[in-house]
Amino acid sequence: MTDDAPNTLPAELPAYSGGLPAEAMALVRSYQRASKADATVRAYTADAKIFQAWCSRHGFEAVPASPEAVAGFIVSEAEAGRAASTIDRRIAAIKYAHKLAKALDPTDDEAVRAVLKGVRRRIGTAPTQKAAATVDIVQILLAHTPQTLTGKRDRALLALGFAGALRRSELVALDVEDLVEHPEGLRVRIRKAKTDQEGRGAEIAIPHGRYVRPVALVREWLHAAGITEGPVFRPISRSGRVRGAQVGRPSTSSEGREFPKPQESAAKGGQIGHPRLTDRSVANILQAYCTAAGLDASAFGAHSLRAGYITSAAERGADLARIMDQSRHRDPKTVVSYIRRANAFKGHSGSGFL
Repeated sequence: MTDDAPNTLPAELPAYSGGLPAEAMALVRSYQRASKADATVRAYTADAKIFQAWCSRHGFEAVPASPEAVAGFIVSEAEAGRAASTIDRRIAAIKYAHKLAKALDPTDDEAVRAVLKGVRRRIGTAPTQKAAATVDIVQILLAHTPQTLTGKRDRALLALGFAGALRRSELVALDVEDLVEHPEGLRVRIRKAKTDQEGRGAEIAIPHGRYVRPVALVREWLHAAGITEGPVFRPISRSGRVRGAQVGRPSTSSEGREFPKPQESAAKGGQIGHPRLTDRSVANILQAYCTAAGLDASAFGAHSLRAGYITSAAERGADLARIMDQSRHRDPKTVVSYIRRANAFKGHSGSGFL
């Protein structure tokens, strides 16, 4: 990552001896890029640029970097108020860049480790958690959505994101073909998740419900938007038209209707001309309705829907294993932390004498 180095980590893949043909080399590099999640590659690329810029300002070489340069960078980031998790990710990006370049890893140096340990002790490592959008909050947000096409989309997105305990990346990645109607609700296919980078996939059940009514709201959105294939959640233009939707007369009611049958030509992950919402859109939409409802929008994020489902289920005494079926957490410790927080005042040891 010198001044004339490529701007992105994926481009800094090591060359192979023997001189592979250009087409074969391009294929090899595409598989190397696939070894990391897209979000990870984007984060590492941004972090690598930040480190490279810092090195340029202070007269250091970025790759291979000296332990002194990395230690100085860590201290600079800490003094700038970066969170410990952010600094850890920056270090991971530096480590990965050196691995790709087949260079000695400066982050393994004992002096660097000591500085990093000191930073963690000084600024702490506890993550800043966003508030959980529990079922009560979700109902309030749904009540503030307008009776427009955008409102129908946002209602469906909030309701399905909550009911499925979905990560924002999973929510925006859904295609019509991933939704299968069932007499008791909806089966949703998660083709790839944060903890499933090899794409084994998972399926979750979404009940019809009586209060949030996620299935009905998703059905209403798809029919009103005329979406029969490709991405479920799409941008809407200022003129109120869904981008990439089939031209057709929107239905005024979805009562009694079935979900649109996905066409056989529907592409995995969406088609050209079928744009989808971005990960960031989920947080923007949620925070916009938090503001409309008079809530502190800064306290909520895209993860709030997922956390809200787990918290709501825990408050109502749902079994840990059943919660994990829906959230698809691998480590029960993560879910238990939500349950403890939700039940902090239930059966409190001091309730009889305080």
